[in-house]
Amino acid sequence: MKINRQTLSELVADVIREEMVNLVKEESVIREASAGDRMKRYRERLDKLKDKMADTKSQTLKAKYQSTMKNILQRMSDIKKAHGVKSSFK
Repeated sequence: MKINRQTLSELVADVIREEMVNLVKEESVIREASAGDRMKRYRERLDKLKDKMADTKSQTLKAKYQSTMKNILQRMSDIKKAHGVKSSFK
């Protein structure tokens, strides 16, 4: 079965849309939790995204996962700053 470029683009768009819906659902649950719980859930989300990124070959999806990971790391940094936690990295 051959897949043309338009069908492939539609499939990728569907996968990205599904990931966005999942991220929004997870984000709403995370925002209601305490800071410690949020950090834990963000770390779990990062691990899932790392696994998904390693499993996919699509550059579009990899870029999306990478962008999402960057946003999660920024949120984690914001939580640490709000609670006066200094990073051990220099």
